[in-house]
Amino acid sequence: MESEVLEVPTYFPLLSQNMTTISRALAELEKSDTKVPFLEREVRESLALFVENSLLISAEKGSLSLAEAKEELRKEPVMKKAERLIGQMSTVSTDRSSFVEAVSELKTELQSRNRKEEPLSVTNMADYTRMDHEPEPAVVIFDNQLTEAKHKRLENSRKQKEFAEFTEVMISPQKLLAGEDDDDVAVEGGLVDLRCPISKQIMNNPVTSKKCGHCYDKNNILSLFGRQSNTKCPECPMLLSRQDLIPDELMKVRVEFYNRDLEIQEKFKSHSDIVRL
Repeated sequence: MESEVLEVPTYFPLLSQNMTTISRALAELEKSDTKVPFLEREVRESLALFVENSLLISAEKGSLSLAEAKEELRKEPVMKKAERLIGQMSTVSTDRSSFVEAVSELKTELQSRNRKEEPLSVTNMADYTRMDHEPEPAVVIFDNQLTEAKHKRLENSRKQKEFAEFTEVMISPQKLLAGEDDDDVAVEGGLVDLRCPISKQIMNNPVTSKKCGHCYDKNNILSLFGRQSNTKCPECPMLLSRQDLIPDELMKVRVEFYNRDLEIQEKFKSHSDIVRL
């Protein structure tokens, strides 16, 4: 009597414990993206401190003007090194986010299958062996989702662009950046105007209207609302609600470094006065 050859299916549903493992792995991955933002902040703060101290040292030496000291700073290797470091950290963050997204999509697909498919057993093994169209293996689904997630994400380039803008305004707070024009920011004499259009004073807490793009100090624009739900933009006819106002992080950085420059300029001036005496 000839023995029958047992055919083993090439596809079968994952066991419930496998799904539990994927869920746990995904939960751990989702909690792991806390170090990169912290390191990015550390790089920004350290670089800002380096620039400030360098300018203060130049002021003490008195051999350069503030503008000349800033031009020398642009040549410092540490500036480019910091930009490369941010790029590397952004790549790590993007890859991690893509991986999380791929695992999440895989989990959703496998859960959907498991609701429709019977667990593999001796009694139904033949059914899985003779399937006309086998579902894609989990590894193929994961690879496809990972490739798609990476293509969809522009986080890396966005972060690098933001850091490049940060380093530029850190040295020249009122410089008009590439891509900005008079429709994006108020410009006065070729420089970005940091004054609130309402109070005509340097802004403390800049916010921008999502509707028209104009920027104001938060307290000043909110005072225009009073008890009303809407108010007219002081720069254009657009009607605004409080929900239209969002923090303007770039303008906030501009104001911070503008105020720093005012203090440092006083030190340059004081040293110049002493030299003349």
